[in-house]
This record gives sequence, structure tokens and C-alpha cells, in this order.
Amino acid sequence: MVKPLCHEIKSEEAVLIFDDSIEEKEYTDHSELISWHFDHTKGRSVKGVNFMTALYYSNDISLPVGVEFVRKTKACIDKKGKLAYKSAKSKNEMFREMVWRANYNIDFKYVLTDTWFSSVENMEFVYKKCSRHFIMALKENRKVALSKEDKEKGVYVSIKSLKLEGSVMSVYFEQLDFPVVISSQPLTKV
Repeated sequence: MVKPLCHEIKSEEAVLIFDDSIEEKEYTDHSELISWHFDHTKGRSVKGVNFMTALYYSNDISLPVGVEFVRKTKACIDKKGKLAYKSAKSKNEMFREMVWRANYNIDFKYVLTDTWFSSVENMEFVYKKCSRHFIMALKENRKVALSKEDKEKGVYVSIKSLKLEGSVMSVYFEQLDFPVVISSQPLTKV
């Protein structure tokens, strides 16, 4: 008898990994789907399709489980006074919707994101509304309290000032009522 694949993939330590990407479409006509998006890897806007993906990873198997496209349908005037378009939903709103759907359809323990999705609102959503844990990259200019007492007194320091190499530390963000464990993991290009 052949067992369903889902039993082989499923594990208690499964993760849901989120990322956003841009597929450049330089020569394609502008539409709500093909528009100008800021590409942080290039430091400029590029024309293309901007999309978010959710990847389920467990037992050395990766499985795409969600995709959302950024559709720029709302006309607005940009900083230069030119006509531009923006999405009716932010990427962070899309992220929360994708986590919410996955929360009821797949079993996972952690949500992994880059700094784009590491807002306090997203942390609280994943932890409190979905009862999941998260691992999120943080910018070093974020401020944290080193104890509950410091939080109550309003004493915050930047993450950059902490000596985290090789250690972990429990800290408090101003807007969260639960501690967050942080660590430093230097990233290198491969």
C-alpha cells in the first residue's frame, strides 16, 4: 500500500517560509499585474510581476503552498507629482492573510521571514492569532528593552549595541506584551 505523501513530509518542526520576488518584464505593457516595483537587491524600481510565496519545508522537502500577486489597481500621485498605481493591500496584509490560510490547512511550527515582514504587528499576529512561533530577520536599528522592568520604565537600546555573537537574549519590543528571543547570525553571500 502506498502512503500519502503528506505523511512523509509532515513533522513537528515544519516551517513556513515567506518571501517576495519580482519577475522582470521590461518589455511588456503596463497592467495591474505588470507594474513598477522597488527591487531592494538593485536599489531601484523595475518593471515586472511582484509576487509573494509561501514555502512549506519539512523533512528535507520543500513544497510551495501559497502565492499572492501584487496588483497595483489604485491610482495615486507619487512624490514627483506623476500618476502612479499602488496595491489595495500591502505586502504585510497579504502576508497575514497567507499565514491565516496556512494556519488552518497545514501543520507547521515556525514562520520564517526576512526583515520586510518583521513588523511588531506581524509578530503578534503569528504568535497570538495563529499560535505559531516565528523566526524573523531584524534590522540592527530596532530598539528593545533588556528586561520587563526596562520596558515598564521605557528604557530601550538598539539591537546593534548588544553583544549577541554566539548567544541568545530575551528582549521586549515596546508594542509587544511578550518577550522575544534574539540572536545574531551573520549572513554571508554564497
